[in-house]
Amino acid sequence: MRRILIIIFTFIYIVSFSQLDTKNLIIKARLNIYNQNYPKALQILNSIINIKPELVEPYFYRGVIKYQLNDMLGAESDLSKTISMNPYYTSAYQYLSIVKSNQQDYNSAINSINKAIELSPYNASIYLTKGIIYLQMQETGNAIINFKKAEELNNQLPEIYLNIGVAYLIEKKYNKALNNLDKAIKLNVFFADAYARKAIVYLDKEKLDSALTQIDYAIKLDKKKSIYYYWRANIRYKIPDFDGTIKDYDKVIKLNPENTLAYYNRAIIKTEIGLYNDAIDDYTKVNELEPNNLLAYYNKGTIFYNQKNYKNLLKEMDKAIEIYPEFSQAYKLRSIAKENTGDKKGAYKDMYIANKLNSDKSIIDTTKLNKIISFNDNFNLNFGVKKIKNSFKNIEYKIVKKDFEQTEFLKKYSLNDTDNLNKFLPKDYKIILTENNSQLTKEEQIIIYEYLNNTTDDTKNHISFLKSIINIELKNYQSAKTNLLKFKNTDFFPAKLTFAVLQEKLTTLDNNITKTNSIININGVDNKYETTDNKTTTNFNNIIENYSTLNKNNPIVNFNLGNIYNKKGEYYTSTHYYTKCIELDKDFAYAYYNRGKNYIILKETKNACADFSKSGELGIEESYKLINKYCNSNAE
Repeated sequence: MRRILIIIFTFIYIVSFSQLDTKNLIIKARLNIYNQNYPKALQILNSIINIKPELVEPYFYRGVIKYQLNDMLGAESDLSKTISMNPYYTSAYQYLSIVKSNQQDYNSAINSINKAIELSPYNASIYLTKGIIYLQMQETGNAIINFKKAEELNNQLPEIYLNIGVAYLIEKKYNKALNNLDKAIKLNVFFADAYARKAIVYLDKEKLDSALTQIDYAIKLDKKKSIYYYWRANIRYKIPDFDGTIKDYDKVIKLNPENTLAYYNRAIIKTEIGLYNDAIDDYTKVNELEPNNLLAYYNKGTIFYNQKNYKNLLKEMDKAIEIYPEFSQAYKLRSIAKENTGDKKGAYKDMYIANKLNSDKSIIDTTKLNKIISFNDNFNLNFGVKKIKNSFKNIEYKIVKKDFEQTEFLKKYSLNDTDNLNKFLPKDYKIILTENNSQLTKEEQIIIYEYLNNTTDDTKNHISFLKSIINIELKNYQSAKTNLLKFKNTDFFPAKLTFAVLQEKLTTLDNNITKTNSIININGVDNKYETTDNKTTTNFNNIIENYSTLNKNNPIVNFNLGNIYNKKGEYYTSTHYYTKCIELDKDFAYAYYNRGKNYIILKETKNACADFSKSGELGIEESYKLINKYCNSNAE
C-alpha cells in the first residue's frame, strides 16, 4: 500500500508522574522517535509499560512507532488501548484515523478524525490529517475544504500548502498547484517534498527542464528518499536519457531493495536499449520478490519469443497461465512455443483456448487480475537493506568478549548460572546465552582453552564445562561430549542444555555424511545414488530425548524444541512448543518471530501478522519487513 500521508507530529505535554525517572524515559523515547531510532524507542517504552502499565503515553508513542514501521495491526492495537485508557486523548484518535485510512477503512478513519476534531476543534493539524484522508479517498474537493480550514487556523504550516498543491495537481489545476507549493517553500526553503511535487507539476506540463531542475534540488536536500530518484527516472525517460533513467532506478533499488516497480521499469528500459539478458535478470528478480506477478513472466516471455528461445518461452507462459488461466495472450505465445518445439496438438489446443477467451470477456476476474499485476511500490519502507533472517537458531551457551551485547530478554536467564563461571575465564571474556555466533577468532578460542588448561581449581567441573563450550566452537565434538558426560547425573542446567545442543550438531554432521550424493562406477559409467536409512529420524528422536531430561517449564527448552520440530517439518508441533515458550515468557521475542514464520507456512496469515507485530514490538527489526510483505493490503 502506498502511503501519501504528510503528517505533523506534535508531542503531547507530559503531565507530572510520581517518578521522575519515568518522565525522563518517556522524553528519551520521544527523542529516539524524532531521530527515527525506533528500536531503541520501543525498548524504552516496553520497559515503562512493564513497570507502570497504567500510564497512557507509552502506549500512544508505541502505536506511533508501529505506524511509522507500517505495522498497522500493532499500531491500531496500541492506539485503541490508549483511547480505552483515556477517551479524551485527541492525538490517539488522530493517529488511529491515519492507521484506518492506510487500511482503507475510510469510514472508521473519518469517524476517528471527527472525534479528534470534536475534542480539539481549533487544531490545524487535525484538519490537515482529515484532508489527507480525503485525498486517499480521491475526494479532492473535500480534501481542499479541510486544508483551507487548517490554513484558517494556522497559516504558518508549510505542510498545509504542500497538500493543497497535491490536491490541485490531482485536479490538473497546475497554476494553483504551483502557487501553493511556492507558499510551502516560502515558509520552509529546505522543504524537499515541495520541490519534488513542483517537479511532478512540470512533468505533467511537459516542461522537462524545469521538472529536472526541481527534482535535482529536492534530491540535493534529501538524498535518502527513494521516491525522488524514481520521479527523476520518469523525467529522464521522457527527455529521453536512458542511461540517467537506469542510474536512477539503480539508486531506488539500492535504497529500497524490494521495490519491484523499480526492477520492472528498469527491465522495460533495458529491453528498449537491447540489454535483453539484463532485462531478464530484472524480471526474474521481480518474480523472486513477487512470485505471482503475471506481467514479469509475460514480458520475460516476450524477450524469449523475440530471441526464438521457445523452450524458455514455454516455461514462462506455463507459469503465467498457472497464475491466471484466463490470460489469452499467454495461450497465444504458448501456442507458438509448442508449435516450434514439436507439440502440434498442444499448439492447436492453446490457440483454440486463446480465441475462446478473447470472445468471452465476461470470465475475466478483475479483482484477481489487479492483484497479480500490482507491484510493491512502497517507497516509505527500506527494510530490504539487511537480509531477513530465515529464523532464530537454538539458544545455547557461548563464550564471547566482554563488550558483546547480549539480547535484552535473554539476560535474565544468564544471571544465576553464569556468574560463577565467568571468574574462571580470562578477564576480557564472559559466558552468555545467545543464538548468535560468538564472533571469536580461532586464535582467541585456543587462547581461552589454554587458559582453562592452566586452571587447577575445578571442584565442580566448571572448567570441564567451559572447555566443552570451546570444543564445540572448535568443532571438537567428541572432546566436548567427554567433558559434558561428567554432568550426566547432576542437575546442572547449562551442561544438560549444551549436551542437547551438541547432540543436534552431531546429528547435522551425521546427516551431511549419510545423505550426500555418492558416485559409483558401473561399467565405466558414473551413476549417482542417494543413501536412504532411518538414521535421520533416530537422531532427531535422540535429540528430543536429551531435551526430555530438562525442565519442561523452561522457555529456552521449549524454544529449542520448537526449532527441532520445525527442522523436521512438523510445523504444528513446532508451533505448540513456541506457544509454550511464550506462555512461560511473554517477552520471548524469538518465539513470536519463529512461530509467525510457521503460521505463514500453515497459511494462517492473521496469526502470523499478530506474531510479527509482537516480535517487532519486542525489538526484532526483521519483523517489519515480513509485515510489509504479508500483512498489508497489497499482500496476498
